[in-house]
Amino acid sequence: KDWDTIGLFYNKAMISSAGIKEDQMKDLTWNPEDGGSYEKVIAHLTVDKNGKRGDEPGFDKNNVDVYGLGLNGGGDSSGQTEWSYLTNTTGWSHTDKNPWGTKYNYDDPKFQESMEWFAGLADKGYMPKLETTVGASMADTFAAGKSAINAHGSWMIGQYTGYKGIEVGIAAAQALVDA
Repeated sequence: KDWDTIGLFYNKAMISSAGIKEDQMKDLTWNPEDGGSYEKVIAHLTVDKNGKRGDEPGFDKNNVDVYGLGLNGGGDSSGQTEWSYLTNTTGWSHTDKNPWGTKYNYDDPKFQESMEWFAGLADKGYMPKLETTVGASMADTFAAGKSAINAHGSWMIGQYTGYKGIEVGIAAAQALVDA
């Protein structure tokens, strides 16, 4: 059953070659201040055209070969697979009442901090810029080796695990809360 669950689909070969253990993927933490261990893993999995990782000196954020985190698009007002799995960990909610709110909470500082962090990934070169994702299939770019991790919905399990030659791991996105 699809309960709109968001997971972190990751390329097992890419995390292994980066020296990241699968247990680390299951224990990632996130916060809007510095991204926690989630940002550290994303940075380390990002590789420029010269083979430098995002957390290494000399990394060229303008010539990225593999992004640590893929991007599905802007996420419209819900950010379901893009950013809501992060913003909701801060206690933020889309509206003032659930389920039928009368006011959106996009002016909440918790949301603003989360979105600044999220947009910062593209500024750092760890995630593609929004304009580069138009018309692209996030899952297909993952299969082409252009992203190491994709946050996507449970309804995509069949597609991600169906690509030939790619061993996919899945970690719970909901667990990304800094203790």
